[in-house]
Amino acid sequence: MRYGATVALGLVVDLTAARSALAFGVPLELSAIIGVACGALFNFIVLDLWAFAGQKAKGAGSRQLRYLGALVVTMAVRAAAVWSLAAILPAQTAPMIILCLAVGVSFTINFLLSKHWVFQRSDRPQSTSGE
Repeated sequence: MRYGATVALGLVVDLTAARSALAFGVPLELSAIIGVACGALFNFIVLDLWAFAGQKAKGAGSRQLRYLGALVVTMAVRAAAVWSLAAILPAQTAPMIILCLAVGVSFTINFLLSKHWVFQRSDRPQSTSGE
């Protein structure tokens, strides 16, 4: 639930930043990049401090790089899902339906990467006997 709330708020941050950039005359493409960057930064901070805060994160120093890697994978999955769905679904399918389905796929991948890789737990018992 906390992950979902964080990502939903991150989407609001993303779209607000992009819309604000547009209002200042920034080109659409750059506005979109600004929005994604702001949303990703917001998500990382809130996921780290709140959504996955109960977990002792392993390798906190490299967590930022893992998060960046997870974002790249998530974006690639979303693009692949859009391409695949556009090819599979009937031609008259609304682009927003395709996009929403692709967001669902990429959301799932991002959650799994965030939970099991970016913010992975370090409190698992470790063997000290060299096994």
